[in-house]
Amino acid sequence: MKKFIKLLIIILFLIFHSVSYSQEGWVRQSTVTGATLFNISFINFNTGYIIGDSSVILKTTNAGVNWSILNFPRFIANSFSRSICFPKTDTIGNLNTVIGYCTLIDSVYKTTNAGQNWFAILGRNYTSIWFTKVCFVNSMTGVATQYENYSVYRTTNGGNVWTIQNPSGTNNTFYDVSFFNHDTGVAAGYYYAGPTMNTGSIFRTSNAGVNWYFVLGSGLNEYMHGVSLAPDNQTGYAYSVYRVFKTVNSGLNWIPISYQFPYAISCMDFVNAGKGYVSYSSFNDAHIFKTTNGGANFNSQAITSPELNDILCLNDSTAIACGRNGAIFRTTNGGGPTGIFSNESRKPGHILVQNYPNPFNQSSIFNFQCSMKSNVTLRVYDITGREVQTLVNEILNPGVYSVRFDGSGLNSGVYFYRMTASGYTETKKMLLLK
Repeated sequence: MKKFIKLLIIILFLIFHSVSYSQEGWVRQSTVTGATLFNISFINFNTGYIIGDSSVILKTTNAGVNWSILNFPRFIANSFSRSICFPKTDTIGNLNTVIGYCTLIDSVYKTTNAGQNWFAILGRNYTSIWFTKVCFVNSMTGVATQYENYSVYRTTNGGNVWTIQNPSGTNNTFYDVSFFNHDTGVAAGYYYAGPTMNTGSIFRTSNAGVNWYFVLGSGLNEYMHGVSLAPDNQTGYAYSVYRVFKTVNSGLNWIPISYQFPYAISCMDFVNAGKGYVSYSSFNDAHIFKTTNGGANFNSQAITSPELNDILCLNDSTAIACGRNGAIFRTTNGGGPTGIFSNESRKPGHILVQNYPNPFNQSSIFNFQCSMKSNVTLRVYDITGREVQTLVNEILNPGVYSVRFDGSGLNSGVYFYRMTASGYTETKKMLLLK
């Protein structure tokens, strides 16, 4: 009898241990949509939203454990819905629980009842511009950035009236914007210097988005894709395709951290000055790395996921991630480190990155990497296999390259682009919408 009780205790312990262990690290939540999910916004620890393609908006009220689909008034399949923002306060510092903003292709939408209803406040029926980011410092004051026309829209009355600012020149595009506080903000993007040259850039404002000034050129022929700012009002991080940059003086100066990631970075978020997550994808598989010392080292974390598009830290140990195929992941213990990032252990070869934006209107950016001197070709084909454009056909030295594709003369539809170099061949799909 004693042996039986002892055996039962051991079995129960093993069952409990396996259940507990299975919930450690990054845990995939129940799928409520198959849409690609792009951006996360939380107004407090429990209540948050995710926006995805095909006009999908999700909501949680229990810190990301469960999600429901909200109704949206305008359905567009494979829509370019990239950004959602629920500011945490109103104009006098009271908590905001009902007002939010989002982008959908050529428009900015607003809700005043916690996402139950949405209405267009900018863009629709006026222009064919594509919005990439909406960011509000409070419920009334915010900016919306666009991809094609190199402009920033700003409002101080909740979107009733917008003014247009051009960020330090006619050829600058913002992909991501974030604010340290009401006045000081940082934007990541690029300066368009020609069809085969895009200089990744960081911009800064000190007057709540009225004016933006160039503060950093990455020196790389690639775009700066995202930015994450710590709550200390001093420390911030921005990323290009393979590198992370850091500021410790509210965005005035930036330096690259020591690591160069082997594949294209897809998203990043920092909960404080030292602790944050970076995700990159290799062959459509996501990888998450965590730092607890401001980027001096990165710990790899176990996750089985398609490409991730956004990560958001809710507190020191809880974070949410989302990506392709409706994937939503959640960790409540900091993700659980499994190894140390090492450039020596990952020697990348030739790499073709998914174009951005995708879907796109008129133009998109292709980034690729050459690991050795090679004769490189990069060509675009329509759905029948007919070549429609040759973007690259030359011998290139090792390095990272960026090419702008102009589809203004093509019809809407699915296209493919293929890179060949020294035995390497990679083909990816993209969607042109007009």
